[in-house]
Amino acid sequence: PYTFKGGAWPGVGGTCGAQPFVLTPAASCTFVMNFTSNPGTNTTYPDTIVIDFDDLGGTSQNQTENRNITGIFQKGWFDATDSSLSARFASESVWTGKQMIVWGGKTGSASSTRQNDGALYDPITDSWTPMTSTDAPTARSQHRVSWGGGKMFVFGGLGTNGTFSAAGQGGLYNPMTDDWDLVDTTDGDEPSGRMGHSLIYDHTNQQFIIFGGTTNTSVLAASNTYFLDPDGDANGDWLKIGTAGAPTQRYYHGSLWTGSAMLVWGGCTNRYSNTNGCDANAEVNDGMVFMPSGVGAGSWNGLDDGADPNKPNARYFPKMSWAPELGSQGKIILWGGSTDSTNTATLLEETTGAVYDLAAAADAKWSPINQTGSPNAGGRNISLNFWDGTYFYIWGGLQSEAAGVADLYRYNPGGNTWSTV
Repeated sequence: PYTFKGGAWPGVGGTCGAQPFVLTPAASCTFVMNFTSNPGTNTTYPDTIVIDFDDLGGTSQNQTENRNITGIFQKGWFDATDSSLSARFASESVWTGKQMIVWGGKTGSASSTRQNDGALYDPITDSWTPMTSTDAPTARSQHRVSWGGGKMFVFGGLGTNGTFSAAGQGGLYNPMTDDWDLVDTTDGDEPSGRMGHSLIYDHTNQQFIIFGGTTNTSVLAASNTYFLDPDGDANGDWLKIGTAGAPTQRYYHGSLWTGSAMLVWGGCTNRYSNTNGCDANAEVNDGMVFMPSGVGAGSWNGLDDGADPNKPNARYFPKMSWAPELGSQGKIILWGGSTDSTNTATLLEETTGAVYDLAAAADAKWSPINQTGSPNAGGRNISLNFWDGTYFYIWGGLQSEAAGVADLYRYNPGGNTWSTV
């Protein structure tokens, strides 16, 4: 159950050293290997590897020999090395396939504490690498980021004076060259400054898609759907299509990429006063799918669930994951979020969820998630979620706005069961 990581001997670490390496008689060394699958429990595995060696005796060269090895998988949390970044919140992060990029956020309550620095974390080497701030977008929090085409795209958010970033002001970061390109803000098709929007990468057409959002006073009207072609010119090229068929205005909605389309679900259609909270009963429980038909083109379609009795109730901040391994066409797992039925801008955490089956018949696509054993004691919002191919995970979040939690749950859609990790 092992594979070398990194390719070149000795994998990604250990004490054996790079070739040529001489190991004296009776000496030993280690090298780093990786499990090809996660057994889910503390497990010991026997296995063999083939070692290509030179006995330096002059009579035989490059002999191969089997050596027994034992690997131990240990599940649990491991402390990561602290980064050089200042402690912060309302930052954003993406996974590149090799590293996690963290950028922006606030270090305190004042607007002036918003940041425009970041760092890259490599979990294999447990190390952080600072990002350049040269040509980076302006400092901000509550922005959105997305990864695609070898670059991280940053757009929107609140600036250092508490107002929104300039129309279309965002940046593309390339971790291979450690440099930023500010996107074009003058071609006339760029979106206005906003937060609470969705930002998704369309892998098929190699473009970023933006929908919805709010300013600091009102939700943006049912808006255009915007596209950034990162390769359109030196600073990207903005495109847009009109509102025909698009979802109603909203912010803090859920969104994801299914492999061929962008799904938007839930959210809030009206702000409460001048807070970030949702107005009473302004949450929605509808959704739509945007089907791209090329760069800067596509159409919106409904979910065929208008009369589905198992459709989740209205909410904003829903947590959703795309599970392509489930069913014949994949499924969407949705859990948690917030409502505010009292017009007090106090978040009421949702404790329910459901699974949407793309292949099911119309009005029978949703199935409720079992609440037994779920993280439903008070619910939670602004948690982290991800799908690993088998389980849907929920970590942390807020309960009653102020009480943060640091537990990890996983949901098994096959058995409709929850367990703690």
